[in-house]
Amino acid sequence: MAVSALALVFATPVLAAAPAVVHVSAPDTVVISQRGKGVAHVKLVIDAGYHVQANPASADYLIATTLKLKALRGLKASKPVYPKGTPYSLEGTTEKLSTYEGAVDVGLPLRATDEARTGMYTLHGTLRAQACDARACYAPADFPVDIVVRVEKRKR
Repeated sequence: MAVSALALVFATPVLAAAPAVVHVSAPDTVVISQRGKGVAHVKLVIDAGYHVQANPASADYLIATTLKLKALRGLKASKPVYPKGTPYSLEGTTEKLSTYEGAVDVGLPLRATDEARTGMYTLHGTLRAQACDARACYAPADFPVDIVVRVEKRKR
């Protein structure tokens, strides 16, 4: 019964316009020394009464929250570190989904490569998330993320 109710929720048409309930902000400037490492913390704030799917998502048909960055010579971004999701049940189901609610921090490990010169860099990327409430999910949305990195001279 729970699976059929869940299938019904996801079989209903996705709404064309997602409500503006997910807010994404990049960190202040991340400072890394030449050949050094650092972490950028991308913040998501999800309005009360809504959630987004965690990463990894609970099932293949769900759209996980993802952070993707364009490559930039001199800086290497490793795989994002997503927080553990919170269990959530849609109305009429007993199945638990792994979701994010409230404030969430996605960590992004960074490393300045041997090619990195001192100066300012901007990593451009996109955070993709699908907002849902207790009854329906909305069209996934892409949020631009710009991470400013200052590479400083390596201290000896």
